[in-house]
Amino acid sequence: LTDSEGIVLEQRVGSGDEPVFRGWGLHNGADWSEEREGTNGIGTCLAERRRVIIHRDEHFLVRNTAMSCIDAPVYGADGRIIAAIDVSSARVEQTEGFNRLIAAQLVQTARAIEEANFHAAYEGARMLRADTDEDDAAVLLAVDGDDLVIGATRKARRIFGLAAEGAFA
Repeated sequence: LTDSEGIVLEQRVGSGDEPVFRGWGLHNGADWSEEREGTNGIGTCLAERRRVIIHRDEHFLVRNTAMSCIDAPVYGADGRIIAAIDVSSARVEQTEGFNRLIAAQLVQTARAIEEANFHAAYEGARMLRADTDEDDAAVLLAVDGDDLVIGATRKARRIFGLAAEGAFA
């Protein structure tokens, strides 16, 4: 898990893999922004504001070409990116097909975090949920006691033509 700038905040890694990732510079406190590392899962995800898969030699730096990195951005209640979730693997047998399966789960996890964060940010507000044919993100509006919209998820902002980021006046 990184912050919005690509700084690793939390890492879960098997004890056998920890020295490998540390040697590659992937550890708590490390800067994985695109400016610092070139094309990489975390930095590219944050720069392009979308899910990415950077498989092995697609990395910019040679030291990272043994990794597969799958990343998804996490958006806050105000529509701005607040984090990226990264799954990196040093497994030689990691295939692009397997990366796509991981990516699907990662996006689902990011959206669940966004929805929980949205509910926490607008605790006490009435929540309106819109149905869509897509199930990639929640379409939620938070309304106050006067039925004025005070918050909207990123997907709701797009669907209803609201400002992509920021608070509502």
